[in-house]
Amino acid sequence: MKLFTTLSSTTLTICLLLGMSVSAFAQNSSPLVSDFVPPRGNAPISPSESPGYFRLITATSSDGLTFTSTGKILSDQAGVPDIVIDARGRWYVYYTGWTVGNEQNVTALAISDDQGQTWYFKYVRFTGLPNAGSKPADPDIILLPDGTFRMYATTDYAPGGKVGIIYAESTDGITFQYKGTVANLSIGALIDSNTFLLGDTWYMYAIGTTATTHFRFTSKDGKTFTPAGELRLSTPGVMGDYFASNGYTTSDGRYRMFASFLPEKNLRSFITSDGSNWTLESGNRMTFTGVQPEELYLKDPAVTRLSNGTYFAVVTTRLTQSATVFAPRITNVTPLTGNAGTQITITGENFTGATSVLVGGIAATSFTVVSPTQITATVPASASGAIAVLTARGSATSTVAFMGTSTGIASTSMGENFTVSVSPNPVSELASVRFTLAKAERITLKVFNTLGQELAHILDAELGAGDHTYQFNTQNLTQASQTLFFQLKTQNSSPKTIPFQVLR
Repeated sequence: MKLFTTLSSTTLTICLLLGMSVSAFAQNSSPLVSDFVPPRGNAPISPSESPGYFRLITATSSDGLTFTSTGKILSDQAGVPDIVIDARGRWYVYYTGWTVGNEQNVTALAISDDQGQTWYFKYVRFTGLPNAGSKPADPDIILLPDGTFRMYATTDYAPGGKVGIIYAESTDGITFQYKGTVANLSIGALIDSNTFLLGDTWYMYAIGTTATTHFRFTSKDGKTFTPAGELRLSTPGVMGDYFASNGYTTSDGRYRMFASFLPEKNLRSFITSDGSNWTLESGNRMTFTGVQPEELYLKDPAVTRLSNGTYFAVVTTRLTQSATVFAPRITNVTPLTGNAGTQITITGENFTGATSVLVGGIAATSFTVVSPTQITATVPASASGAIAVLTARGSATSTVAFMGTSTGIASTSMGENFTVSVSPNPVSELASVRFTLAKAERITLKVFNTLGQELAHILDAELGAGDHTYQFNTQNLTQASQTLFFQLKTQNSSPKTIPFQVLR
């Protein structure tokens, strides 16, 4: 992605200063910062049916009946997703991940503010759990009318120490307060719930140890559930039972629940008008193709209807147990100084199929994969920082940085100049971003790393003419020392990036 082009006629001066008092972020909106980078490839040491051998991919549909893969991976070593969209249009995808930053086999969250183009990855925290060592999993999320996030989850805290379903609530979608146990079995475990409201009744379906019998529970308040029978999703002529996952309420008030079973590999659906009696619908909701990023089969989709009437899904696909992901690795870059147009040589391994080369977070003007161990790339305008190589199997970032020799003065589209200064640089804690507007403008201000990943969305607001100051706290970053980039954009311009160093 190209993060730098010229600015509009608005003259901007951006200064990064330290030691100033903390102020509120723009429009009382906290910037999004990723807590971790999702893994790529399987986790060979994980149990066979754990999230370590699954991948989350995305799919879309115009009618909610036929879904097509977007070809994008949300995360590997992840499964059992669920999704909600809040009143602001922010997407929240909850899932259980095997490798989640420096944690293992926990519930995690991916957030998007731009309809799935960019994702921020967050740890999900639980407070008030009777057993502090519990790790609630299999997230089943509901967004209540007042904006409260209610999560049903599998955990080992249930009466008698059994595995059952609890519920917890949150105001921000990230930190959940334990409220109590809602469902469990007298014998055996109860796991992986799917909960929905149909009419004035809440329905919860969860599975036991056999994974083919679905236990039904009902409730009038979504907090206290009572057993209401069992369900086996089988159909004449099919040798096997379907395993149900999430679904959505249709425009005519029915509920469509997605399901899968082997050896079909595809996603099917059942529909109900009363929450108890289900009919298998004809055809596949999503047909397994085996084309990457799909691998062995499809299961467990999370589906939501978008404001434009189309549908978005996060779908689970099984990874091969023998699959080994060979991520790229950079061992050397030469030369390390130059200006726009300088050709650099990147040495390392596993470069075959490289999709992007970034210089300080800015896409190289061009690049050539000379061999699996060498890439040549042309430095873009105003680029300084670490070199990154991206492939479908992962990414690599150099331990050395390219230093551009340009003056830091960039020509705008109107033939004017503006000065960019970073002082002091490097930054160790607070960075105050100051800019002056000649006229009222809508401004966005973001932070990117050298991989081109958006780490923070600081500002998106209409501002008046004059001086403006906003702060970014680098203490929120999980990686202590790194090269980052502020990206500033006006309403009628392309973005401008300014590199800076974080050292702690």
